[in-house]
Amino acid sequence: MTVSSLSARDEALLRHVLAVGGPTSPGTLEQVLQVSRPTINRALRDLVAAGFLDKQGDGRSTRYLASDAARIALGASTSSSPGSTIRTSPTSCLSKYCLRSTPPG
Repeated sequence: MTVSSLSARDEALLRHVLAVGGPTSPGTLEQVLQVSRPTINRALRDLVAAGFLDKQGDGRSTRYLASDAARIALGASTSSSPGSTIRTSPTSCLSKYCLRSTPPG
């Protein structure tokens, strides 16, 4: 999977994981993106296989982190700075997935 082949949902998922800046659970992604758990699980499995996400833990304690490949692919800074916050919203921009950068200030 290349960055150009990411679906809008996959890109929204990656951007949310980047915005959180720490480990994110599938349940959180399900609520934020308003997508069913099986769909979230498929997307997470594919993004881990493609190297965009790193998986931590197993079972109910599984969490996901954005890899450096995801940061580079989406043009996000590899360090957290207040001006590079990315927010996701379940209201429309790309169907249910709204992606916008927050300007500094």
